[in-house]
Amino acid sequence: MGTNAIPATTSVVIVGGGPAGMTAAITLADAGVDFVVLDQLAEGLNTSRAAVVRSSTAAVKASW
Repeated sequence: MGTNAIPATTSVVIVGGGPAGMTAAITLADAGVDFVVLDQLAEGLNTSRAAVVRSSTAAVKASW
């Protein structure tokens, strides 16, 4: 499947590829859940758009 292809079926759709969306994607992938991430940009930027990472997000990432 190409990077721009959207699957016919999925369990979860994540809208946005920012820190929250990527955290959700990693968490779902670890749990074996099918998902697709939809983002306005065709590919990621090489700079961060996030000014801060919330403590709850950091706590989830710390468990990895």
